[in-house]
Amino acid sequence: MRKLKGVVTPLVSLFDVDDTIDFEAMGRLIDTLIENGVHGLFPCGTTGEAPLLATEERMACAEYVVKKASHRVPVFVQAGGMSLKETLKLANHAISIGADGIAVITPSYFILSQAAIMDYYVSVAQALPQDFPIYLYSIPEYTGNDILPQTASEIAKNCPNIIGIKYSGDDMVRLLEFTLIREGAFSVLAGADRAIVSVLAGGCDGVVSGMSNVFSRRFRQIFDCYSAGDANTALKMNRELIRDTGYLLDGPFLPRLKVALEYIGHAGGKVRSPLPQINKESKELLLAQLANMEF
Repeated sequence: MRKLKGVVTPLVSLFDVDDTIDFEAMGRLIDTLIENGVHGLFPCGTTGEAPLLATEERMACAEYVVKKASHRVPVFVQAGGMSLKETLKLANHAISIGADGIAVITPSYFILSQAAIMDYYVSVAQALPQDFPIYLYSIPEYTGNDILPQTASEIAKNCPNIIGIKYSGDDMVRLLEFTLIREGAFSVLAGADRAIVSVLAGGCDGVVSGMSNVFSRRFRQIFDCYSAGDANTALKMNRELIRDTGYLLDGPFLPRLKVALEYIGHAGGKVRSPLPQINKESKELLLAQLANMEF
């Protein structure tokens, strides 16, 4: 089964002035990302504001991204919903439109035991074709639910179509524990994209990088440099990237990311309510900082 590797971009969802998805603008961004060398696309994730999209919008977005990518890079759709029923609806839709695979975020709001989380993923996996690849997706800071390595290992034992995990927590030891599953054959993707060299050195397959919506070229250069065996140069480039991108984290990330997209020539637009828009003073400061960056 196909796995993700390298620099995978969790695509932003772009909206027009009427707060509807601007597919034309997203298409231009997809072309740029692929031209700059990203290894895969990951629509309807956290960076794509998926919790703020209606189910029908998520399906339309997934379908557009798969069609626009046109097999140039793999597309794994984030199909996790608030319920098992919604997740299976989104997952089966992803299969029907030709997605290469899916990721399924942990359920949120209700705090679940590890046993309940395992039952949930086993139910998803068993309801889908056994040759269709699925990634677990843990971002406990946002969902309130985590996936422990022991739980992921048990899920992997019972579900051959669960091929890996996207882990967006900040526990680096846990990230490395995931790489031990299936004796290293379990695909591990890190959400901690700015630590790209460190996570690659730890055995991860790559990063799902929100920053790569803007800095796709630089992320790809770092990955290529590290993969070619020049870890020292890759680390130097990584440190420079950390220095430069720190400005994007000096406040709510998504509205600032969209300002950066506008700066490099794409239609960033607004984030969807209730996420806060960037204020005028912060935007002006960010634009001044962006003027000194390399993209």
